Amino acid sequence: MRFDPRARRWQALGPADGLDVANQVWGASRAMGDGQIVFGTSTGFVLLDPSRFRPWAFNPQVVLGTVEADGVALPREPWGWRVPAGTRRLAIGFSGLDYSDPTAVRYRYRLEGQAGGWIAADASQPTATFGGLWPGDYVLVVEATNRVGDWSPHALVLPLRVEAMFWQTPAFLLAALLLLLLAIAGLLRWREALAAKRALRLRALVDLRTAELVQARDDAEAALQELRGTQGKLVEAEKMASLGQMVAGVSHELNTPLGNALVVSSTLHEQAQVIARAVEEGRLKRSDLDGFLSVLGEGSQLVVRSIGRAHELVSSFKQVAVDRSGSKRRRFDLGTVVREALEMEAPVLRHARFRVALHVPDGIAMDSYPGAISQIVGNMVNNAAMHAFDEEAEGTLRIEAVRIGKAEGTEVVLSFADDGRGMDEAVRRKVFEPFFTTKMGRGGTGLGLNIVYNLVGQLLAGSISVESRPGEGTRFELRLPLVAPLSEPDAGP
Repeated sequence: MRFDPRARRWQALGPADGLDVANQVWGASRAMGDGQIVFGTSTGFVLLDPSRFRPWAFNPQVVLGTVEADGVALPREPWGWRVPAGTRRLAIGFSGLDYSDPTAVRYRYRLEGQAGGWIAADASQPTATFGGLWPGDYVLVVEATNRVGDWSPHALVLPLRVEAMFWQTPAFLLAALLLLLLAIAGLLRWREALAAKRALRLRALVDLRTAELVQARDDAEAALQELRGTQGKLVEAEKMASLGQMVAGVSHELNTPLGNALVVSSTLHEQAQVIARAVEEGRLKRSDLDGFLSVLGEGSQLVVRSIGRAHELVSSFKQVAVDRSGSKRRRFDLGTVVREALEMEAPVLRHARFRVALHVPDGIAMDSYPGAISQIVGNMVNNAAMHAFDEEAEGTLRIEAVRIGKAEGTEVVLSFADDGRGMDEAVRRKVFEPFFTTKMGRGGTGLGLNIVYNLVGQLLAGSISVESRPGEGTRFELRLPLVAPLSEPDAGP
């Protein structure tokens, strides 16, 4: 091996340099005094004089071998080589003329006109191959090294022209491009026409759906008006049914005092006839007179009490009936109105499974609609009687009122709280909806609490809320202004 300090590379010396030490005996070498080196080999001695060594600087020529297109040799033309159209494989052979050591020669080639860099090849396959070249002019450049690896400046330059198929000609490509543009334009026109048709169809569909929606809206509004009318009629029927129940209850309540008065008055009449006959016949005794006077005193007291009770019931009924049927605004005491309303609910309370604990103090003066409040009390009592308690359960319905503030325009909180079975969240959310009831077909109409909700929110200008949990009872809280806003109420609630 020889080391070149300037190029910083090693060079293997061999027969091409005049040195054949392939069969050197291991360790059989000696440096002589004059600088020569002696190598012992199996065939004799080899004497090497380093001062006489000259680096190999030969630059070989690169010569062309054969040019084949799909295995057929191509002839040379004056300007270069013509590659037939449709050639699938182009093979070009070459060789570097360094015969000192042909196997050490290396090659590289590139095809100018085609993207890509140098392609390396060795002495075993000195051939450049290409496939599927696009028509056009190319230049093949091939370079080679000498046996020590130095690239020779004498490169092989080979001009090539690849012929075009008919579909690869500029005219054909231009025509194809024009056809493609026409096809794209036609496709765009077709899509525009299709989009226009779709737009027209969509517009017609939108118009149809709009007409259907308008018709559906009109039908819904008509149905809503009819439903409101029906609801109003049902509410009015519910109110009249409530009045009818109240009339029946009052009639039942009047039957007892009036019956007692009739019995006592009949007895007194009979006793008076007996005394009168005794006077006519001269048989009147003091004891008979004393007995008649005693019966007369007791009977007259009973008659007075019975007639007074009947008068009280009739007075309360007249006031409550007028308030409920007319919804007239007036000044009143809240406690008086609540007690009169409870008086009218006596038949319901007599058979109810709960008692009423009333805590409404006197002196809460209101300028509002007493009929609405009376109807609310009746509906809340009936709602508690029907829904609050199980069949065998007993409990208490607490009716309380608290005035908030002292200035005019303040509010009163009227609450109805029971300790019954309560409601779950699903029922609580729907409790004020019309026709919602958990007793459908068993006496419930689903209008009681809806009427209360409308009376509180519309006529009385207040608010109502409900709190309830299963097994923990229910509490309705009404917040009512002491002075209702000025309005022109309807004829009925």
